[in-house]
Amino acid sequence: MDVEDYVLFDVESDPKYENVNPGTVTVEGFGRECWDYEQNFGKKRKETIFVAYPHLPNVTAKKLLRRIDELRRGTSKFGWNPKQEEADLKEFFGNAW
Repeated sequence: MDVEDYVLFDVESDPKYENVNPGTVTVEGFGRECWDYEQNFGKKRKETIFVAYPHLPNVTAKKLLRRIDELRRGTSKFGWNPKQEEADLKEFFGNAW
């Protein structure tokens, strides 16, 4: 291993780490930083934790804000209409759920 190989292990040197605003990080960069901390200082686990990265559908901001507003106001009640809830899940998560 040489000095250039160690750059790959530094989370902050990753091009996807920094956000456009100085002093901020992207969500992916923050996730990598949390993962790095967990690897170095976290509790060692014996079980394997599987993670999926499915391709999610593009949801417009208007639809997302509408759904958040419905949940905030309490106009949509969970469990009352399973077919509508399934349609909402497919709209936002596609076949990933």
